[in-house]
Amino acid sequence: MYNAAVVILKNATGKIEAYRGNSDFTDTENDGQVNGVIAYRSPGSTLKPLIYAMAFDAGLLTPKTIVTDVPTNFNGYAPENYFKVFNGNVSIERALENSLNIPAVKTLNEVGVSNFTQKLAQAKFKWIGKHQSHLGLSTALGGCGVSLMELTNLYLCFATHVLYSYLTF
Repeated sequence: MYNAAVVILKNATGKIEAYRGNSDFTDTENDGQVNGVIAYRSPGSTLKPLIYAMAFDAGLLTPKTIVTDVPTNFNGYAPENYFKVFNGNVSIERALENSLNIPAVKTLNEVGVSNFTQKLAQAKFKWIGKHQSHLGLSTALGGCGVSLMELTNLYLCFATHVLYSYLTF
């Protein structure tokens, strides 16, 4: 591994306890001067909990709701699960526990991409705010750019049950 980034917030206060943008600032061969805490990267599956939370808040689903994890085509977009296996009927909680892609994309489709990206833009997810009109269902699987700091603040909300507030430093 050539570089890594970490930011740790104290749940009780939201205060930054640790911050490291890269493992070696002087490593120019491996982009050591890129601050990985604020650089935009694909979030992979890290936005799935927010998608499900929005569906719960809207009364569309509960953790026990059964959905189908089967090959699905969304107007030309046919996502697959990481292991290329489909699981049939699964609960939302099982879909999230196993990071299943089809249920997450189906849920985003129900929540609405524009509703989802608007929430993220309101929460100061800058790349998403700038590219919101071009985003689609692939956003559920990382088809967008977010920073580690944005994600850390988002997950702080799950830990503390408070509204999102983007920390500045």
